[in-house]
Formats: sequence, C-alpha cells, structure tokens
Amino acid sequence: MKNAETWRLLEGKVGKALEKDPAATRIRFRKGEQVYEQGERSRYLYVVLSGRFRVSMARADGFEFLLEIMGPGALMGEGPALDGEPRFAAAVAAEDSELLRFAAGDLPAAIERNSELAPALLSVMAAKQRNLANRLLALTMASPKSRIAEMLFRLSGDYGVQQGGHIVIETRLSHEQIAALVGVTRVTVTRAMQDLTAAGILKVEGSSIKILDAQKLHEFSIF
Repeated sequence: MKNAETWRLLEGKVGKALEKDPAATRIRFRKGEQVYEQGERSRYLYVVLSGRFRVSMARADGFEFLLEIMGPGALMGEGPALDGEPRFAAAVAAEDSELLRFAAGDLPAAIERNSELAPALLSVMAAKQRNLANRLLALTMASPKSRIAEMLFRLSGDYGVQQGGHIVIETRLSHEQIAALVGVTRVTVTRAMQDLTAAGILKVEGSSIKILDAQKLHEFSIF
C-alpha cells in the first residue's frame, strides 16, 4: 500500500512498548467509523497499528480543518487523555484500520513494566510539538503556495524515497485533502501545483509526487 498519511513514526517505539502490555486493547475500525469526537472527554490514548485516520478540528460554522492523516506508529489523542480536558479534535478512520487503545490511568504501571515506554512517549510528544510549531508558522505565511510547498517539503523529508537523483513521495492525498491541511481552497492547490510544476520544482506522476529540486521547494516554503 502506498503511503497516504502525513504523520507516522517509522520506528513505532510507543506501539512496540504498549502492544504487549496487558492493559492495551486492539480495536479494529471500518472506514468512516469515528474513534473520538471533538469536545468529548475521554482518558484513552491510541497508537495506530495499521491503516489511516483523519484527525480534524471543526469551527462553530462547520468549517473543518484537517490537522493530520495519521499512519502506522502515530500516537493520537494523548493530550486530552492525560489532562482530562475535552478533546480539541475528532478522529475518523480513513480506511479499514486497527488501533491500540490504552487508558492514561494505566500508564504509571505500564512504565514500571517497561522502562522504554516513558522516553518513547516523551520523544513522540516532542516531535509532534515541533511539527505543530512548523505548521503554525507555515499558516502565517501570506502566500498559499508557501504553505503547500512547506507541507510537500516536510513530507519529502519524512517519507520521501530517493530515486534517480530525485525525491519521490508516494501519496494518495487529493487536492481537497491538501487544501484542508494547509487552509486554502482546492482551486488554489491545483494552481500552486501547476506553478511548481512549471517552475521545474516537482512533477506529478500518477499517485506520486516527484521532487525535482528540493532546494527550490524549500525556498518556496519559507517565503
């Protein structure tokens, strides 16, 4: 299966640490099923074992902002599970998937059983915080093209594969999904992708995006 997520952890240390813990529960979700709702209170956190999940926030007027598409190894819902406050986002299965569910109250005992769990959790939370900070910075940029370039540059660095001197990102993200991720319209995404293609920075081939000039893409992502 080709990658279509915007957030995953290649090493999956948290999942490996929790998977065999007696307090962990495996749960399967069909496409379209909701894991948790925005505004609900729950002390459960989740690790993606397989598949993909859309994590999004909805405004009062119904506008949905797509935060991430979580893939294998990703940690979801840990903040509200730990602080007990209402969830600030909702999570829905984007395809048939499987999660590992764990109650925050069971973490102290789990950490005693597995010394690798605490540093793994801290490492993941630090990475998510840095990623969120970078995305917030990108959203302040005046140019929608810069936001799109920033997202593509991030994906190329995290999940891109070197092929023939170029970086290939295999993705099934639609223009609608990219638009939701960066806070612009689908038409804006289409135009930006066309401009980046015309500039010789990238090339779309089927479900893959080939980064022809990573340096220029980076320059677009910061201006």
